Amino acid sequence: MEEYYYQLIQAYSENRIDERGLAELREWVEESPENLSAFRDALSVFESARNYIKTGTDRSESAWSKIKAGIETGSFLPSTAGRKKSFRAYFAYAAAALVVILCGLFFFTRISDSRDRHPVYVEFLNPKGKRTKLILPDRSVVYLNAASRVRYNRDFKIAKKREVFMEGEAFFEVTPDAGRPFLVQSGGVSTTVLGTSFNVKAFGEEEKIVITVRTGKVGVSLKEQTNDKFLQFLLPDQQLAIDTRTGNYSFSNLNTTDDTEWKDNRIVFDNATLDEIGRSLERWYNIKVVMRYPQDTGCRFTAKFDYIPLNRLMDLMTEMTGDGYSLKNDLLIIDNKKCKQEENMD
Repeated sequence: MEEYYYQLIQAYSENRIDERGLAELREWVEESPENLSAFRDALSVFESARNYIKTGTDRSESAWSKIKAGIETGSFLPSTAGRKKSFRAYFAYAAAALVVILCGLFFFTRISDSRDRHPVYVEFLNPKGKRTKLILPDRSVVYLNAASRVRYNRDFKIAKKREVFMEGEAFFEVTPDAGRPFLVQSGGVSTTVLGTSFNVKAFGEEEKIVITVRTGKVGVSLKEQTNDKFLQFLLPDQQLAIDTRTGNYSFSNLNTTDDTEWKDNRIVFDNATLDEIGRSLERWYNIKVVMRYPQDTGCRFTAKFDYIPLNRLMDLMTEMTGDGYSLKNDLLIIDNKKCKQEENMD
């Protein structure tokens, strides 16, 4: 019977008791002062539990202390005798069980609070065959190439520094903000700007990172084990290429916009090997490219195309290189026999 009344008190505290249960509970409470005291103490336990869940750690720690003290001193338990003794023991068990639950909630909240202190990131991922224009919270613009991703802190707009992490290739048009530098982290290379436009190419399989500046000024650093090694400032139409295997880098002045024309839907091959061309086609058209002679792909080609259907582009490439191809579904096989012959002649 005592367990039944405990269940009624719990239902009452959660506003889910029906009229019959409410009448029975009222009758039981009015039977004796001990029952009234037990009723109030049980409500105190449940209310403390709700305070813990609703109000966070400050009030919840006080609630937990209140419950713990009540269990230890017996203040939650009515002073009863006879048949009331078993009910008193049941309340001790119930209150102790709530302490266990609250301890678990306390631990969970602590863990959650700890996790909340870690950055929460917003991420955009482009699959192969897709290019996207993104607007960041500070109104900076990111043109994201195929097979590329960027992520930034959810608090990007109010953070002391605007930091973006990227893989693949992206062109940035950065909104000026003298008090908050803009950083792009890509494969161990950090590019820092205040307001400028520049391109970062950092596809992992190519084992190099290329930074190209169109407007403004950027500083490029290489992350090392203990600190960052500053490499060079770049001005408009300057480029830095970094070998991710060795850390070596090369600087060059440019007189074309070839490295950033991809964002305007143009495909540019600048002295590119067949391997490099194949990887570019895979990203642009979301296909698999196979060379018939995979050991003979060192021939280099220079060409520029507007974005056109793949079969049309390959027809033009065949006219240029003399190598044939076959295209079935999502598989492109390049018959690089001519390249093989040229390399064997060398």
